[in-house]
Amino acid sequence: MLLSARMLNAVADVNTFDVVATFEMTQGDNPTIYFQTIDASVLKFSEPLGRRYCPPTGSTLRVILKDINTDQTITVQAKQPFSGDKSIWSFKWPVATSTFDPAQTTGTFALKLSLVEPGNPATVPANWDISTTYGLNAFVSFGGVYYYSLQDTNFSNQPDTSPTFWQVLNFTPPRTLVGFLTQAINVSLAQQEF
Repeated sequence: MLLSARMLNAVADVNTFDVVATFEMTQGDNPTIYFQTIDASVLKFSEPLGRRYCPPTGSTLRVILKDINTDQTITVQAKQPFSGDKSIWSFKWPVATSTFDPAQTTGTFALKLSLVEPGNPATVPANWDISTTYGLNAFVSFGGVYYYSLQDTNFSNQPDTSPTFWQVLNFTPPRTLVGFLTQAINVSLAQQEF
């Protein structure tokens, strides 16, 4: 999996949009910026590049916009505007911060994506400890495998050799995927009218 994204323009719904290399706007515009998460390791030579990637329900996507000329950054939490396609994300421009006013900015922004996918359960179990007493349904990690306790007052029973005390847990830990999209947003200077 190689997380990346493609910029979208003229988005009406999950099936009606244009794929663009760069999202173009003029200083002072207030658009909603849409993009689609993709797995860039698949369909490397197709047009458009990559296969859309729909993360699991409950995933969050943080976008760091970096001005390639000044190195100033803005961080924004993206939203999934369409329940029918979890690969499409958006955020509203401008994203004002206390130190940076993008409404007054021109230039080109690169995007760094940080996608956090939930696990099951939501937290990673701690490593099993021989000196800890575990209760019924407590879960632990031992030797790279996850277990849950079958009994209350489960003390000193090593998970991989105590099947009456521990059961292997089908567990998917949360994961974070990071991707980049260079020169994704271009904000040009507003034209003065004469």
